Amino acid sequence: MAFQINISGAMRGMDAAGEKARFAVESYGKAAAAKLERTAKSEAPWTDRTGNARQTLRGVAGWEGDALRVGVTGNMEYSPYLEFRWNGRFAILWPTVNKLRAEILRGMGGLLK
Repeated sequence: MAFQINISGAMRGMDAAGEKARFAVESYGKAAAAKLERTAKSEAPWTDRTGNARQTLRGVAGWEGDALRVGVTGNMEYSPYLEFRWNGRFAILWPTVNKLRAEILRGMGGLLK
């Protein structure tokens, strides 16, 4: 589960300052991804059997054109079942994104002022 931050308008027209801004935004995105990962791992509602589902949760951040994509993924073949089966009782990816989205966007907004 992820969300996108499109900063193409803010990035247009910037030369050296644009590169610094892009680096700052990317660094912040990586820190936000790490926080998403930590939160998902610590708040996962299931009881570990092997620990694989929890251990393979990963925060991700990367550029897609001028949009920085930040999110958290579950990397076991049964991760979709944890998210979508049992009426979402074991879901952690989307709830984590929803919990931290406003905080991450506020922090990103502070970078772009």
